[in-house]
Amino acid sequence: MMDRLSKQQRSVLMSKIRSRNTKPEKAVYDVLISMGFEYQPKMYGKPDYASKELEVAIFIDGCFWHGCYKHFRLPKTNQDFWKRKIVRNILRDFNVTAYYKKRNWWVIRVWEHSIPDIVERLRDIESVYEESFLRCFHNEEIENE
Repeated sequence: MMDRLSKQQRSVLMSKIRSRNTKPEKAVYDVLISMGFEYQPKMYGKPDYASKELEVAIFIDGCFWHGCYKHFRLPKTNQDFWKRKIVRNILRDFNVTAYYKKRNWWVIRVWEHSIPDIVERLRDIESVYEESFLRCFHNEEIENE
């Protein structure tokens, strides 16, 4: 099937797709930053968030670009290119995950489609985290009196 756009039009359209500061990344920003994660640290494999203290790397994987098992659909045009591109992305994801796991890091990969559920769970974790922190701080004050 022929592309309905010219090569130049397709190029302009594709150049507008962000690889950083995407909506899914921004959706979890407030919660993860408040938990001490750094946004887009300059680290191997370019995790979206990471905590060097906790040794956790978080990747937000777009359903199309990372070949989501639920939502990826091969485009009707230029299929050989897209197959190779997505397979390379999946292999890179695998290698990056292996790199961090070999160094005993936790690697969390989140599919774009699961962001709403993840945000809700992170807010729950954040509130438990804050409550635990306050409880520890309060107990420390009592012991020092």
